[in-house]
Amino acid sequence: MDEKPHVDPRLRTTLRVALIATLLGSCGVANGVGQLSQTSVASDAGPLDASGDPALRDAARETNAVFSELLNQDPLRRVFAAANVGLSLLLAFAGMLLMMRRESAPWWLTQAVIANSLFILAQALAVIWRIHEFSPRLTTTLDTYLRAANPAEAAELGDFAWGLATTYMMMGTVALWALLRTLIHLLVAWRARKPDVRELLAETQRKRG
Repeated sequence: MDEKPHVDPRLRTTLRVALIATLLGSCGVANGVGQLSQTSVASDAGPLDASGDPALRDAARETNAVFSELLNQDPLRRVFAAANVGLSLLLAFAGMLLMMRRESAPWWLTQAVIANSLFILAQALAVIWRIHEFSPRLTTTLDTYLRAANPAEAAELGDFAWGLATTYMMMGTVALWALLRTLIHLLVAWRARKPDVRELLAETQRKRG
């Protein structure tokens, strides 16, 4: 029986890390370009269903209008989108260097990950602050919509602040998603700087002369 050719496990690890870094960078570029090309969000478009009885429909339309204003009038939206494109390109470039087994790849990847991690956290803080600025209106409209959509539960819960709880959940979701993305980026950089990967890159550099 033919034996399978031996593949250096260090090479497999290096290529996996390089692929993940390149994919992260490519997704960031695509997301940033999409944000830059998006002019605005229609005032009647939003996350809530505007069908059903008149009271529910009016509450959904009002809440969707607040969401639309929150997105359309954010002065930092296009700035963050442009920064996302540039920093994601740097990350994809570092991933390609690692894929080509350049000895400088871990350094480039570390710088790209640090820059992207700071960007992710800054963008999350900006979004959370933006939601906080809109929280009075958002809380009121969400509370009205949720009570119209769930009259039985609303009667049972009484004065429970549904809108406020939902607004805090939105902020928490943004924070958790940012922390998860940051952790993924940091793990990629950490793995690329492990001795086995660096040894493989050094050996490849010596072979190339």
